[in-house]
Amino acid sequence: MTAEASQSAERVALARQISAIERRASGGRDTAAIPLHVAAMRSRVIGITGPPGAGKSTLVDALIGLYRARGCRVGVLAVDPSSPVHGGAVLGDRIRMQRHAGDAGVFIRSMGSRGRSDGLAPAVRDATRVLAAAGYDPILIETVGVGQVELGIVECSDLRMLVLAPAWGDYVQAAKAGLVDMVDLIVVNKADLPGADGLIGDLRQSVRGAQHGEVEIVRATASAGEQGIAEVEPALDRGWTRLAAGRLEARRVDAAAAELANRIIALVAHGPLEAAAAAGTTQRLAAAVCGGALSASEAAAVLYREMFGTDP
Repeated sequence: MTAEASQSAERVALARQISAIERRASGGRDTAAIPLHVAAMRSRVIGITGPPGAGKSTLVDALIGLYRARGCRVGVLAVDPSSPVHGGAVLGDRIRMQRHAGDAGVFIRSMGSRGRSDGLAPAVRDATRVLAAAGYDPILIETVGVGQVELGIVECSDLRMLVLAPAWGDYVQAAKAGLVDMVDLIVVNKADLPGADGLIGDLRQSVRGAQHGEVEIVRATASAGEQGIAEVEPALDRGWTRLAAGRLEARRVDAAAAELANRIIALVAHGPLEAAAAAGTTQRLAAAVCGGALSASEAAAVLYREMFGTDP
Protein backbone atom coordinates (compact mmCIF):
# COMPACT_ATOMS: atom_id res chain seq x y z
CA MET A 1 0.00 0.00 0.00
CA THR A 2 1.35 3.43 -0.93
CA ALA A 3 1.78 6.15 1.70
CA GLU A 4 -1.07 8.11 0.13
CA ALA A 5 -3.39 5.09 0.21
CA SER A 6 -2.41 4.38 3.81
CA GLN A 7 -3.20 7.95 4.87
CA SER A 8 -6.53 7.81 3.06
CA ALA A 9 -7.44 4.53 4.78
CA GLU A 10 -6.50 6.01 8.16
CA ARG A 11 -8.74 9.04 7.60
CA VAL A 12 -11.67 6.81 6.63
CA ALA A 13 -11.13 4.67 9.74
CA LEU A 14 -10.97 7.77 11.94
CA ALA A 15 -14.17 9.15 10.43
CA ARG A 16 -15.99 5.87 11.03
CA GLN A 17 -14.79 5.61 14.61
CA ILE A 18 -15.89 9.18 15.40
CA SER A 19 -19.27 8.52 13.75
CA ALA A 20 -19.73 5.49 15.99
CA ILE A 21 -18.84 7.58 19.04
CA GLU A 22 -21.38 10.24 18.01
CA ARG A 23 -24.13 7.65 17.56
CA ARG A 24 -23.57 6.23 21.03
CA ALA A 25 -23.21 9.65 22.64
CA SER A 26 -26.48 10.87 21.16
CA GLY A 27 -28.20 7.90 22.81
CA GLY A 28 -26.78 8.84 26.19
CA ARG A 29 -24.86 5.60 26.61
CA ASP A 30 -21.22 5.23 27.51
CA THR A 31 -18.71 4.71 24.69
CA ALA A 32 -16.78 1.99 26.52
CA ALA A 33 -17.77 -0.59 23.89
CA ILE A 34 -16.00 1.44 21.20
CA PRO A 35 -12.27 0.67 21.06
CA LEU A 36 -10.38 3.73 22.33
CA HIS A 37 -6.66 3.98 22.91
CA VAL A 38 -6.34 4.34 26.69
CA ALA A 39 -3.25 6.46 27.22
CA ALA A 40 -2.28 9.78 28.74
CA MET A 41 -3.17 12.72 26.51
CA ARG A 42 -0.02 13.91 24.75
CA SER A 43 -1.52 16.23 22.15
CA ARG A 44 -2.12 19.93 22.74
CA VAL A 45 -5.83 20.74 22.68
CA ILE A 46 -6.82 24.33 21.90
CA GLY A 47 -10.42 25.40 22.49
CA ILE A 48 -11.72 28.34 20.46
CA THR A 49 -14.97 30.06 21.40
CA GLY A 50 -16.71 33.38 20.75
CA PRO A 51 -19.85 34.93 19.25
CA PRO A 52 -21.21 34.19 15.77
CA GLY A 53 -19.61 36.42 13.17
CA ALA A 54 -16.38 37.00 15.09
CA GLY A 55 -14.46 34.96 12.50
CA LYS A 56 -13.65 31.82 14.50
CA SER A 57 -13.62 29.50 11.48
CA THR A 58 -11.49 31.90 9.43
CA LEU A 59 -9.06 32.12 12.34
CA VAL A 60 -8.95 28.32 12.65
CA ASP A 61 -8.22 28.09 8.92
CA ALA A 62 -5.24 30.43 9.33
CA LEU A 63 -4.02 28.54 12.41
CA ILE A 64 -4.07 25.29 10.44
CA GLY A 65 -1.77 26.94 7.89
CA LEU A 66 0.66 28.09 10.58
CA TYR A 67 0.86 24.71 12.28
CA ARG A 68 1.22 22.87 8.97
CA ALA A 69 4.16 25.17 8.15
CA ARG A 70 5.75 23.82 11.35
CA GLY A 71 5.17 20.27 10.13
CA CYS A 72 2.41 19.48 12.65
CA ARG A 73 -0.45 17.10 11.91
CA VAL A 74 -3.55 19.15 12.77
CA GLY A 75 -6.93 17.84 13.93
CA VAL A 76 -10.00 20.08 13.93
CA LEU A 77 -13.36 19.42 15.60
CA ALA A 78 -15.83 22.14 14.62
CA VAL A 79 -19.14 22.10 16.51
CA ASP A 80 -22.22 23.47 14.75
CA PRO A 81 -25.64 24.11 16.30
CA SER A 82 -28.26 21.39 15.98
CA SER A 83 -31.87 22.27 15.26
CA PRO A 84 -34.10 21.92 18.35
CA VAL A 85 -36.88 20.80 15.98
CA HIS A 86 -35.36 18.04 13.84
CA GLY A 87 -31.94 17.62 15.45
CA GLY A 88 -30.00 18.22 12.23
CA ALA A 89 -27.09 20.63 12.00
CA VAL A 90 -25.70 22.92 9.34
CA LEU A 91 -22.16 21.57 9.25
CA GLY A 92 -20.61 24.52 7.47
CA ASP A 93 -17.22 25.00 9.10
CA ARG A 94 -15.44 22.68 6.68
CA ILE A 95 -16.52 24.94 3.80
CA ARG A 96 -14.40 27.77 5.21
CA MET A 97 -11.41 25.41 5.54
CA GLN A 98 -11.60 23.89 2.06
CA ARG A 99 -8.04 24.80 1.12
CA HIS A 100 -6.88 22.16 3.62
CA ALA A 101 -9.34 19.48 2.50
CA GLY A 102 -6.78 17.66 0.37
CA ASP A 103 -3.98 17.87 2.92
CA ALA A 104 -3.26 14.44 4.39
CA GLY A 105 -1.82 16.14 7.47
CA VAL A 106 -5.13 17.75 8.39
CA PHE A 107 -8.28 16.04 9.69
CA ILE A 108 -11.38 18.26 9.92
CA ARG A 109 -14.64 17.02 11.39
CA SER A 110 -17.87 18.98 11.91
CA MET A 111 -20.11 17.79 14.74
CA GLY A 112 -23.65 18.77 15.70
CA SER A 113 -24.19 20.09 19.24
CA ARG A 114 -27.16 17.67 19.63
CA GLY A 115 -28.95 19.65 22.30
CA ARG A 116 -25.99 20.72 24.43
CA SER A 117 -26.17 24.40 25.31
CA ASP A 118 -22.56 24.92 26.35
CA GLY A 119 -21.09 25.14 22.85
CA LEU A 120 -19.92 21.53 22.65
CA ALA A 121 -21.06 18.26 21.11
CA PRO A 122 -21.53 15.18 23.33
CA ALA A 123 -18.80 13.19 21.59
CA VAL A 124 -16.08 15.87 21.52
CA ARG A 125 -13.92 14.47 24.31
CA ASP A 126 -13.72 10.92 22.93
CA ALA A 127 -13.22 12.25 19.39
CA THR A 128 -10.31 14.28 20.75
CA ARG A 129 -8.80 11.14 22.25
CA VAL A 130 -9.14 9.30 18.94
CA LEU A 131 -7.34 12.09 17.05
CA ALA A 132 -4.61 12.29 19.70
CA ALA A 133 -4.03 8.53 19.48
CA ALA A 134 -3.70 8.90 15.70
CA GLY A 135 -0.91 11.46 16.18
CA TYR A 136 -2.71 14.74 15.54
CA ASP A 137 -1.13 17.57 17.52
CA PRO A 138 -2.42 20.19 18.02
CA ILE A 139 -6.17 19.52 18.04
CA LEU A 140 -8.33 22.62 17.54
CA ILE A 141 -11.88 22.57 18.91
CA GLU A 142 -14.22 25.32 17.69
CA THR A 143 -17.39 25.72 19.77
CA VAL A 144 -20.82 26.69 18.47
CA GLY A 145 -20.69 30.31 19.59
CA VAL A 146 -24.42 30.78 20.11
CA GLY A 147 -24.58 31.78 23.78
CA GLN A 148 -22.93 34.38 25.93
CA VAL A 149 -20.85 31.98 27.99
CA GLU A 150 -20.00 28.67 26.34
CA LEU A 151 -18.27 27.25 29.38
CA GLY A 152 -18.10 23.80 27.81
CA ILE A 153 -14.77 25.00 26.43
CA VAL A 154 -13.38 24.47 29.93
CA GLU A 155 -14.24 20.77 29.79
CA CYS A 156 -12.78 20.03 26.39
CA SER A 157 -9.51 21.93 26.04
CA ASP A 158 -6.11 22.68 27.57
CA LEU A 159 -5.53 26.17 26.19
CA ARG A 160 -8.63 28.33 25.78
CA MET A 161 -9.06 31.13 23.28
CA LEU A 162 -11.90 33.67 23.08
CA VAL A 163 -12.40 35.35 19.69
CA LEU A 164 -14.18 38.71 19.58
CA ALA A 165 -14.63 41.38 16.95
CA PRO A 166 -15.61 45.07 16.90
CA ALA A 167 -19.37 45.67 17.27
CA TRP A 168 -19.75 42.70 19.62
CA GLY A 169 -19.53 44.84 22.76
CA ASP A 170 -22.13 42.75 24.59
CA TYR A 171 -19.51 40.04 24.77
CA VAL A 172 -17.38 42.30 26.89
CA GLN A 173 -20.17 41.96 29.47
CA ALA A 174 -20.09 38.18 29.06
CA ALA A 175 -16.36 38.30 29.63
CA LYS A 176 -16.83 40.32 32.78
CA ALA A 177 -19.44 37.79 33.91
CA GLY A 178 -16.85 35.01 34.04
CA LEU A 179 -15.58 33.83 30.66
CA VAL A 180 -12.45 35.97 30.90
CA ASP A 181 -11.50 34.00 34.02
CA MET A 182 -11.76 30.78 32.02
CA VAL A 183 -9.62 31.66 28.98
CA ASP A 184 -5.89 32.14 28.41
CA LEU A 185 -6.00 34.26 25.28
CA ILE A 186 -8.42 36.79 23.82
CA VAL A 187 -8.10 37.50 20.10
CA VAL A 188 -9.72 40.66 18.77
CA ASN A 189 -10.30 39.61 15.17
CA LYS A 190 -11.21 41.97 12.31
CA ALA A 191 -8.85 44.41 14.00
CA ASP A 192 -8.72 46.49 10.81
CA LEU A 193 -12.33 47.61 11.44
CA PRO A 194 -13.38 50.72 13.37
CA GLY A 195 -13.92 50.05 17.06
CA ALA A 196 -11.11 47.52 17.48
CA ASP A 197 -8.99 49.80 19.66
CA GLY A 198 -11.96 50.61 21.88
CA LEU A 199 -12.80 46.93 22.29
CA ILE A 200 -9.20 46.12 23.22
CA GLY A 201 -9.22 48.91 25.79
CA ASP A 202 -12.46 47.63 27.33
CA LEU A 203 -11.09 44.10 27.47
CA ARG A 204 -7.90 45.21 29.15
CA GLN A 205 -10.03 46.74 31.86
CA SER A 206 -11.96 43.46 32.14
CA VAL A 207 -8.95 41.21 32.51
CA ARG A 208 -7.20 43.14 35.24
CA GLY A 209 -6.73 40.70 38.06
CA ALA A 210 -8.09 37.72 36.09
CA GLN A 211 -5.83 34.66 36.41
CA HIS A 212 -3.18 36.89 38.00
CA GLY A 213 -2.84 38.93 34.82
CA GLU A 214 -2.10 35.94 32.58
CA VAL A 215 -4.92 36.55 30.08
CA GLU A 216 -3.31 37.94 26.94
CA ILE A 217 -5.13 40.14 24.44
CA VAL A 218 -3.89 40.23 20.84
CA ARG A 219 -5.27 41.54 17.58
CA ALA A 220 -5.75 39.70 14.30
CA THR A 221 -7.20 40.02 10.81
CA ALA A 222 -7.75 36.36 10.01
CA SER A 223 -9.22 37.11 6.59
CA ALA A 224 -5.66 37.98 5.52
CA GLY A 225 -4.56 34.41 6.21
CA GLU A 226 -1.49 33.40 8.18
CA GLN A 227 0.09 36.85 7.97
CA GLY A 228 -3.05 38.32 9.51
CA ILE A 229 -2.61 36.36 12.76
CA ALA A 230 1.07 37.08 13.36
CA GLU A 231 0.39 38.05 17.00
CA VAL A 232 -1.66 34.93 17.71
CA GLU A 233 1.01 32.29 17.11
CA PRO A 234 3.57 33.60 19.68
CA ALA A 235 0.75 34.27 22.17
CA LEU A 236 -0.29 30.61 21.91
CA ASP A 237 3.32 29.53 22.44
CA ARG A 238 3.55 31.70 25.55
CA GLY A 239 0.30 30.21 26.80
CA TRP A 240 1.67 26.69 26.43
CA THR A 241 4.85 27.68 28.25
CA ARG A 242 2.81 28.97 31.19
CA LEU A 243 0.65 25.84 31.28
CA ALA A 244 3.60 23.47 31.06
CA ALA A 245 5.16 25.25 34.03
CA GLY A 246 2.71 23.55 36.36
CA ARG A 247 -0.99 24.00 35.59
CA LEU A 248 -1.53 21.66 32.64
CA GLU A 249 -1.95 18.40 34.56
CA ALA A 250 -4.25 19.98 37.17
CA ARG A 251 -6.34 21.59 34.42
CA ARG A 252 -6.72 18.25 32.64
CA VAL A 253 -7.75 16.49 35.86
CA ASP A 254 -10.37 19.18 36.54
CA ALA A 255 -11.66 18.85 32.97
CA ALA A 256 -11.88 15.05 33.31
CA ALA A 257 -13.80 15.43 36.57
CA ALA A 258 -16.31 17.71 34.83
CA GLU A 259 -16.59 15.21 32.00
CA LEU A 260 -17.30 12.34 34.42
CA ALA A 261 -20.03 14.38 36.10
CA ASN A 262 -21.64 15.10 32.73
CA ARG A 263 -21.47 11.42 31.77
CA ILE A 264 -23.19 10.41 35.02
CA ILE A 265 -25.92 12.99 34.39
CA ALA A 266 -26.39 11.61 30.87
CA LEU A 267 -26.53 8.02 32.12
CA VAL A 268 -29.17 8.95 34.69
CA ALA A 269 -31.16 10.97 32.15
CA HIS A 270 -31.20 8.14 29.62
CA GLY A 271 -31.50 5.37 32.21
CA PRO A 272 -33.53 5.64 35.43
CA LEU A 273 -35.04 9.02 34.53
CA GLU A 274 -36.11 7.84 31.09
CA ALA A 275 -37.58 4.68 32.64
CA ALA A 276 -39.51 6.75 35.21
CA ALA A 277 -40.94 8.89 32.43
CA ALA A 278 -41.93 5.81 30.43
CA ALA A 279 -43.67 4.33 33.49
CA GLY A 280 -45.62 7.53 34.04
CA THR A 281 -43.98 8.23 37.39
CA THR A 282 -42.59 11.60 36.38
CA GLN A 283 -45.92 12.79 35.01
CA ARG A 284 -47.76 11.56 38.11
CA LEU A 285 -45.44 13.47 40.42
CA ALA A 286 -45.54 16.54 38.18
CA ALA A 287 -49.34 16.50 38.39
CA ALA A 288 -49.06 16.30 42.18
CA VAL A 289 -46.86 19.41 42.15
CA CYS A 290 -49.28 21.29 39.91
CA GLY A 291 -52.20 20.22 42.10
CA GLY A 292 -50.52 21.41 45.28
CA ALA A 293 -50.23 17.96 46.86
CA LEU A 294 -46.42 18.06 46.84
CA SER A 295 -43.78 20.73 46.58
CA ALA A 296 -41.31 20.40 43.71
CA SER A 297 -38.52 19.46 46.15
CA GLU A 298 -40.72 16.80 47.79
CA ALA A 299 -41.68 15.36 44.41
CA ALA A 300 -38.03 15.29 43.35
CA ALA A 301 -37.13 13.37 46.51
CA VAL A 302 -39.91 10.84 45.81
CA LEU A 303 -38.71 10.46 42.22
CA TYR A 304 -35.14 9.91 43.44
CA ARG A 305 -36.27 7.18 45.88
CA GLU A 306 -38.29 5.42 43.17
CA MET A 307 -35.38 5.56 40.73
CA PHE A 308 -32.57 4.49 43.06
CA GLY A 309 -34.29 2.85 46.05
CA THR A 310 -32.64 5.14 48.58
CA ASP A 311 -33.14 8.57 50.06
CA PRO A 312 -31.38 11.47 48.35
